[in-house]
Amino acid sequence: MEELVSIGLPFYNNETTLELAIKSVFAQTYTNWELILVDDGSIDRSTEIANRITDKRVKLITDNTNKGLIYRLNQIALLAHGKYLARMDADDLMQPTRIEKQVRFLLNNPDVDLVDTGAYSISEKGFPKGKRGLNKINTDESYVLKHAMLLHASVVGKTTWFIKNRYDADYTRAEDYELWCRTFKTSSFGRVREPLYIVREGKINVGNYLKSSQTIRKIVKKYGPDSLSFYDLNKTLFILRTKETLYRLFSLANMHDLLVNSRNNTLSEGEQNEVLKIINDIKSTKIV
Repeated sequence: MEELVSIGLPFYNNETTLELAIKSVFAQTYTNWELILVDDGSIDRSTEIANRITDKRVKLITDNTNKGLIYRLNQIALLAHGKYLARMDADDLMQPTRIEKQVRFLLNNPDVDLVDTGAYSISEKGFPKGKRGLNKINTDESYVLKHAMLLHASVVGKTTWFIKNRYDADYTRAEDYELWCRTFKTSSFGRVREPLYIVREGKINVGNYLKSSQTIRKIVKKYGPDSLSFYDLNKTLFILRTKETLYRLFSLANMHDLLVNSRNNTLSEGEQNEVLKIINDIKSTKIV
């Protein structure tokens, strides 16, 4: 029998993207799932959209309060009934084979706690922009401390792992990065090296980026001394501050797209068409 997978989807004012994100769940080739929709106090039509769904596999949690992503992620882990828990953001999409392939990976590698995937990147309006995260996962100690080791929204893992390893509210906007740094020595991570997740990227909010970077510096200062030399630690912190300055300058010049595109590898015309076909197929999926 297929293992039950809980798909956790927190949302806050996502009325323009939530329905398509949910459709990508219904389009999955793996059908033994429950979808946990958690409203974080939305004041738009998001909750109305979620309320229309009658499928018994879908559970809507709403308390009319904005408690933040970290609280909701920890809440979802406690609500999940599945052996595995899948992350997803409300403005993104999943390829139809995402859950199937990640669950197969976990079943074939029972010692692995979490597995992520590569991703396609699309614009706010759904135009394909690039791909990333297709390289072999790097769990070297110094690399983990300097980079985002996993694509957070694409991870699927053992529900018991998420319950044991809670997100820390002291690290807002970099809670995933802190979680990887805290757990990688005692956990096993894997990757399906295919773009099974589709992340929607618009213009970068420089204010949010700076908040994230400040939290990342806080994390490096906490975990870095045990893993990095004095020189390497300070070099890493200097690079982070330099990036903050560059983001400020690019923002003033209204060159946000260059910053977004720098994360990705270029798509061929054939790959762009493939992404558009996947999105169109998801759009045609019916939600019960």
